[in-house]
Amino acid sequence: MKTSTRMERNALLRQILILIFVFAGGWYSALKITIRENNTKVPSKEPVVTTVKSFNDNFVKAKSDLANIEKTAGWLDREHKLLDYVAKLGPEATKELIQGMSKTSITSPRQADELKCLMAHYAELNPQDAIDLAKSMRGGVGKTQLIALAFDALATKDPQEAIASLSKMPASGDFSSAMVSVISDIALVDPKSAIAALKQMPPGQMNPFLYDLAYSKIGESDPAGTLQELLQQPPSMLRHGAIDGVAGAWAAQNPADALTWANSLSDPRLKGGAVMQILNVMGQQDPVSTAQYVIDMPNSPYRDTELLDVISNWSQSDPAAMLKWADQNLAGSTYNSAIKSGLLQLSAANPDAAAAYLAQVTDPSIVSQVIPQIASNWAAQDSQAALAWAQSLPTDNPATRNSAISTILDSWSKNSPSDAAAYVQTLSNDPAYSKLVSTIAENWGNIDPQAALNWAQSMPAGQSRDNAISSSVMALANVDPQSAFQYATQYSGANAPQLEANIISAWATLQPAQAASALQNIPPGSDLNSATAQVAKNWLNQDPNAASQWVATLVQGPARDAAVIQIVATVGNSDPSAAYNWALTLGDQTERNAQVVRLTNQWSNQNPAQAASAAQDALAKLSGLTAAQQTNLQKVIAKTTAAGN
Repeated sequence: MKTSTRMERNALLRQILILIFVFAGGWYSALKITIRENNTKVPSKEPVVTTVKSFNDNFVKAKSDLANIEKTAGWLDREHKLLDYVAKLGPEATKELIQGMSKTSITSPRQADELKCLMAHYAELNPQDAIDLAKSMRGGVGKTQLIALAFDALATKDPQEAIASLSKMPASGDFSSAMVSVISDIALVDPKSAIAALKQMPPGQMNPFLYDLAYSKIGESDPAGTLQELLQQPPSMLRHGAIDGVAGAWAAQNPADALTWANSLSDPRLKGGAVMQILNVMGQQDPVSTAQYVIDMPNSPYRDTELLDVISNWSQSDPAAMLKWADQNLAGSTYNSAIKSGLLQLSAANPDAAAAYLAQVTDPSIVSQVIPQIASNWAAQDSQAALAWAQSLPTDNPATRNSAISTILDSWSKNSPSDAAAYVQTLSNDPAYSKLVSTIAENWGNIDPQAALNWAQSMPAGQSRDNAISSSVMALANVDPQSAFQYATQYSGANAPQLEANIISAWATLQPAQAASALQNIPPGSDLNSATAQVAKNWLNQDPNAASQWVATLVQGPARDAAVIQIVATVGNSDPSAAYNWALTLGDQTERNAQVVRLTNQWSNQNPAQAASAAQDALAKLSGLTAAQQTNLQKVIAKTTAAGN
């Protein structure tokens, strides 16, 4: 296990990133590499924390240090600071910090990253104890990943011990993740041992990715012999995948020989998979020749699929060249797919070139799918140029055109709202103008609500001004709902009642009691009903007793009904008896009957006897029950009778 170079190992680990599918993004595989590289650096001259006591004395400082690291802008800078900090900790201190953090609430991805980084460091120092530590931790954020990190370190130092430790774990998500770490490590340096270990795994735990990786590694030195060995094994999906993997590895070395071998296969399924894998590899090396080869393939059921795969890969490396080739060589649905793929890729690097090419495309489905991507990419590079292009789009497809303009201005106003606001005035005759000013006001409001509101108020009277004011005031409501509401009560625009209701709904998430007091300013109607329901919902989540007492004081009517429905929905599972009593107080007969029937059916799954009693009560008390509702309540009663028998 010690013979492979670190450079080779790191390169291979990056190649098998797909294997670590149980972890978030690329963080885990990057962490494995960086931790090990960090541990090979010259030791820091700064003091190393080595004892539990000294660490405990500085626990608060350590948490403060980590909190400061969390604030670092930029993922790479943040991770480098985190790795440098962790590298200064000795094993006892690292373990103590892991234990301390695991007992607190992990509230952000960055805190979870810190815990994983600490475990990776500790596992490099004491892998077996790290495994035991990770297993002992409570379930929650990252436990499975922490176990895998510890097993990965042990597999690097002592693969046989790692397999032995793995065999003591019950089959579970933790086991599967640990197995990926252990077997992938072994497969990179001793693939035959990895295959033997896989065959010892519990039934159903034979991971196809690991099987493919091990055989691909074996096939590097003798692809033809490895493939012949695989063909002699009993047919299975594992064998099929391994054949594809080795064929692809062979194609990277000698595509002609690999393709000749694949075409000699008599089994159409094996042949199709192997050829497709080989062509994917060939397409990355010589896309023009590969695409032409696929076009000339006689009677292949996989021709179109293989061609689209080659085109897709080609689009990622050189979309302009692929588009030129497609114009000269393709037609029909394959042409359309190729053009769409190429334009989407071209728009990322050269959106103006993609826009120029798109002007020649007549298929409306391609146009409608590509325009938003061009708009988004171009906006990030040159908002004014992107807007000029979007405005020049044909007006016969207003939805697509308006979406492009909106996307560009949305991006611009998030970065430079005053410039976007000045520019949008030139679009006052544009059909999308009203929506655009609302977008700018909202984005500007998230940065500087007062500046956004001042701009909105400076606009000429009309619907666009009202929309801009509403958007900026709602942005203010997210940070200062009381000021926003005070402004709304003095606002005379046509949408004033709706604006007040929306502010109260936002206010309710922060201060439900204060939001409830403000409801009296809204006239009866749908706005009042929705705002009352939102206040009740948020208040119930924060203080159910206070919320219930408030609802009890409301005057009978649609607004109170809206709040009661929220109570019934909130406590229906935890306290169905209370929910039933609340449902009976609903003033709207249709809504009351529907809520009672729904609740008793739900209740019957928890306590059939109590639900049956409530159903009998409902049949006796409620008027206006439909025939279907009466039958439903009778079924609830019958369920108890059947259970009693």
